[in-house]
This record gives sequence, structure tokens and C-alpha cells, in this order.
Amino acid sequence: MADLTKIKQELKDYTDTLKNISYDKNNDKYMCNSEIEVFNFDSYKEKTYKNKKSFDGLYLNLNDNEVYCLEFKNQKTCDINSKDIQGKYEDGIEILVNLLRSNNINIKKYKFYFFVIFRDRDNEKISLYRQRSLKNEILFGLEGERIELGETIDIHKQIIIKTHSVGWFSKKFKKILSNTCSL
Repeated sequence: MADLTKIKQELKDYTDTLKNISYDKNNDKYMCNSEIEVFNFDSYKEKTYKNKKSFDGLYLNLNDNEVYCLEFKNQKTCDINSKDIQGKYEDGIEILVNLLRSNNINIKKYKFYFFVIFRDRDNEKISLYRQRSLKNEILFGLEGERIELGETIDIHKQIIIKTHSVGWFSKKFKKILSNTCSL
């Protein structure tokens, strides 16, 4: 069985920075300033699966056998289209699984994360109870997401889904990220 270095090699033409994949064209803003190397999964999808949706970026943590699927939304949570996020999750994971399988990667060896990273709540007053509950809440209808990918392993049982603000993302992943993320 191969490992993630094979995927890194296959995706080398799609290498980008976290800063660039976090870019919001509509508002001309970057959600992150990190120059850490990631793969622009949207660009890979455009070349290989034109009629599918996908998440923005893919980060491979080779040291810890972790795969991070990243979707940035420079919007308030109430303005984010849940169906769009669900489609990006379903199609993006299907594309990723096909990529892993075609490279003979043992999916069971890796821990998978799917993050939806949204804009910090500007001056929103949120109760302490609500702040605590949001830390464990999965938004956008992803809490029950499971799609069938044939007779092989159900990768969705291995995916940890997190939906959080860019501030949370920045704090949580300081050990991975060389710079902070912020608007």
C-alpha cells in the first residue's frame, strides 16, 4: 500500500497557500494570512470532475497521518447555504476517496477532518451557554452526513466534521499553521 506522499506528488500542480485558498473574491478579502502549503482542491476538481462541487483546500499532515479538507466561507453562519456545504462535502469526499483509491492508499490508516471555517461573529452578543454549545455543534446539516461509496469502507465513519469561526480555527491549529488566520 502507498502512503500520502503519493497523493502529494499527484497534486503537486495544485500546490497553493492557505492564504490563497481562503480568498473571498466577492469581498476581496483573505480569511487567513498563512503561507502554509496546501492543495487547491477546487482547481484539482475543475481539471478532473467538472460537474462536481468540492471543498477549497486539502492539507496533508504526513507526520500524524491526518487529512484536512477545508472550506472557507466569509459569511455569517445564518447566510451560509447549507445545501451548498452539503454538496461540497459529499462531492469533495467522493473525489478524495477516488483519488486515494486510484493511488492504492489504505484509507483506514488516516484520520480525516472536514472543516467549514466561517467569518468570526462581528460584535454579536452570544450568551455563555450558546458559546459553549457552538463549540460542539456541527452546522449546515452535516451532522448526519453519510453517503454510500460502494462496497468498500465507509470513510464517513472516520471523518471528524468541525464547523467553526476563523478565530477558533486559528487558535486550534497554531501548531500546524505558521501564521494566524483572521479577517
